[in-house]
Amino acid sequence: MIQHATGNGAKVLGEEQRIGRVRAGYLADLIVVNGNPLENLKVLYPTGLDEVRDGKIVHTGGVEWTIKDGIPYHGPTLLKQIKEMVDQAR
Repeated sequence: MIQHATGNGAKVLGEEQRIGRVRAGYLADLIVVNGNPLENLKVLYPTGLDEVRDGKIVHTGGVEWTIKDGIPYHGPTLLKQIKEMVDQAR
């Protein structure tokens, strides 16, 4: 799944020499998540998910950081700011 969204997507676009990998000289926008998407793709949900561990509900996953054009954005902070903007607009 991750390969399809990155390397294979770059191939389809004919851009596999510029994008689709994290490598020196390549262009890359990244997300940093809490968890391992190879073990559970649901950690890629923007706000995370609740899992049961040892009989307890634990909130995990979610996008912590988005790095776009070299600028890092903290996901939880942006989400909070957007909620505040929506509340003020109501």
